[in-house]
Amino acid sequence: MEKKQNMTELMRTIDLVLDKVVWVNNNGDMVSLKDLLHVTNKDGSARNIEDLERPDLIGAFTSLQIRHELFSVKIADLSNDEMAAKIKDLVFFETKAILEKADVAVVDEKVA
Repeated sequence: MEKKQNMTELMRTIDLVLDKVVWVNNNGDMVSLKDLLHVTNKDGSARNIEDLERPDLIGAFTSLQIRHELFSVKIADLSNDEMAAKIKDLVFFETKAILEKADVAVVDEKVA
């Protein structure tokens, strides 16, 4: 029962973190990573970070760079796959930090 409760808390926390990763897109609209990942692909499958267009990857990564003061990484040097992997790492890092503060056991593997 505890594992299920921890997994539920983990998913809620990931959702919270995804909702906080925000930027203004090319149309001037404020979007969040959560918003973009809740849209399904054209074939009806769930969307993941690798499915995002480069401008959205840049927006999400820039948002996370600012929050984590990670200015040593140049976006122009990253491929889409590399940027998506870094976004996942930062989202998981932030999620884990929140859960540790709340004293919730965290599975020590990447999620997303």
